[in-house]
Amino acid sequence: MFDPTETETERYRQELAQLRQVIVQTEPGVLFDGRFEDMIVAPVNVIAVAQDLIREIPALRRAVTALDTAVR
Repeated sequence: MFDPTETETERYRQELAQLRQVIVQTEPGVLFDGRFEDMIVAPVNVIAVAQDLIREIPALRRAVTALDTAVR
C-alpha cells in the first residue's frame, strides 16, 4: 500500500542530506566546530546551519570588498 507520508518523509531526508553535503563543501569548517555533529544527530539542524551561513554572506562580501580596496 502506498503511504504518501512515508514517501514525503524520505524525500525530506534526502533533501536534507543533499543540503548537508553542500554545506560541508561550501564551509568545511563545520566538520571541526561541532555543527556537522549537530546536523547528523538532528537532521533538522541542517536548516539552522544553512540559515547561519546565509546570514554570514553580507559580512563576507564586505570583508572581501574591504580587502580588495586595501590591496589596490
